[in-house]
Amino acid sequence: MNNFLDGDPCVWASLGHRKEIGRVTVSRSKEVCHVTSSILWSMDGNCLNSVAMVFNDGLELTYRDLQEETRKIVFLLQKLGLQKGDVVSAQLPNWAEFAYINLACCTLGLVFNPIIPIYRGKELGFILRDAGTKVIFVPDQYRSMSYVDTLREIAPEIRSLEHVVVLRSDEPERLYGLFKSCLLYTSDAADDM
Repeated sequence: MNNFLDGDPCVWASLGHRKEIGRVTVSRSKEVCHVTSSILWSMDGNCLNSVAMVFNDGLELTYRDLQEETRKIVFLLQKLGLQKGDVVSAQLPNWAEFAYINLACCTLGLVFNPIIPIYRGKELGFILRDAGTKVIFVPDQYRSMSYVDTLREIAPEIRSLEHVVVLRSDEPERLYGLFKSCLLYTSDAADDM
C-alpha cells in the first residue's frame, strides 16, 4: 500500500476516488486528505486550491482555507501565552473551527482535548480539571445550551483555566479572561468523578 505521507501530499490529494489510509478506506466524490500540521504548512501552489475537507452542510474548505484560518488560531494561542504541552480544549459541534484549533495545537505542540458538546457542568468540570485545560473554545450558544453560562458556573473550580474563547457569538471575537498530543474522554470517564 502506498501511504500518502511517503510522498507529495499534492499528488496524493489528486489521486482516484478510493484511497487507503492505514486500515481506513476513504471513499468520497471529492478527495479528502487527512492532514497533519507538517503537511499543511509544506503545501504550496495549485495544491492549496484543492478541497481538503467537506462538511455535512456542504461547506468545502481548501488547503489554503485551512492554512489561513489555522494561522489565526496559532497567533491567538501564542498571544494567550500558551507553551508546548499546555492543554487546549474545544467543546464544539461539527464546525470548521474544530479542525483549525486541532491543527493549531499540532503546530504549536499543544495538547488538544476535544469534548463532546452534550457534556454539562459536572462532566465538563471533571474533564477540564483532570486535563489541566488552560484555554477552552466554545460556542456562545448551540441548540438549547448556553456554553458561556455553564463555564461561568464551573470556572471558579478549575484552577488551570485561564481563557474561554467564544466562537460564533453576536459579539465578534468575544474572549474571556477568567473570573501528549490529544486527550479524549468517553462516558466511562464519568465513573471516576
